[in-house]
Amino acid sequence: MDRTSGSPISNLRSWRDDNPLARWQEEQSATNGEVAAALGVSRHTVYVWKQGTTMPSDENFRALAKLMGRNVYELRLEWQRWSDARPAL
Repeated sequence: MDRTSGSPISNLRSWRDDNPLARWQEEQSATNGEVAAALGVSRHTVYVWKQGTTMPSDENFRALAKLMGRNVYELRLEWQRWSDARPAL
C-alpha cells in the first residue's frame, strides 16, 4: 500500500485499517466486543492493539492466533511488519 500520497491523517487511517486483526475482523464481521470476549480482555484492549498503541502480550498473541486460525509466529511477524510501517505524522 502506498502511503506516500494523501494527508498524514489519511495515511494513518489507511495504516490502521491494514492491522492484521482489523482485516480479520472485517472478513469475519467480528466486533471488538466479540474478540474481547473470546480472548478474555476488554474492548479497550482490542481497540489499542488495532490502533498500534500497544501490542498483544505473548499469551494474547497465542490466543489471537488460535482465534484467527493462524500460526502464532507468522501472525507476530505480520503484526511487527505492520507496526514498523506506521506512517509519520
